[in-house]
Amino acid sequence: LLAGILTYAALFLTDELDRLRETGAAVFFYVTNWYLIIDQVSYFENFGRPLLLQHLWSLAVEEQFYLVWPLLFVLLTRLPRAKAFLVVGLMAGTSSGLMALLAGAGASSDRLYYGTDTRAAGFLIGCALAFAWRPYLAAPRRRLPAVASDAVGLAALSGLGACVLLVREDAPYLYYGGFAGVSLLTALTIMAA
Repeated sequence: LLAGILTYAALFLTDELDRLRETGAAVFFYVTNWYLIIDQVSYFENFGRPLLLQHLWSLAVEEQFYLVWPLLFVLLTRLPRAKAFLVVGLMAGTSSGLMALLAGAGASSDRLYYGTDTRAAGFLIGCALAFAWRPYLAAPRRRLPAVASDAVGLAALSGLGACVLLVREDAPYLYYGGFAGVSLLTALTIMAA
């Protein structure tokens, strides 16, 4: 991807080459999100052509999470599943709480949106689901009935659809639990599936 975009820019967008040196290095080292925060590049207020590699901020967040998560996972597997679930849930709550705290302190939406620490809640909610939900191992009497599971999944999927249609990217409540809410709806949809 980097080679392709750099080649394209060298041939057709020579005015972008200076900026691509910096963003290309950030992409290569999976720190694009922090580069964009430091450089104050807005995700939502782009006028004209956005940075060619701006969309790779999410891969940087994922890679940073995947560097830390295996170490945490090894430690968490030494706990009973219920305790591991609680610890991961607390971590997700801490990430979401940090986002709200920073939002309340006036941090830019870009800091909140791009930050690994503030966006980790989504990953952690998924990880908590993995600790809590193992339908293939549950005793038949403890399984969620198919009708109930389908109802939960349909309601969660409908909630996600409503978010797509009704939530604006500049809605302040996104930073006060809204992103965590979307992650919870996603986890419920996955659970039902």
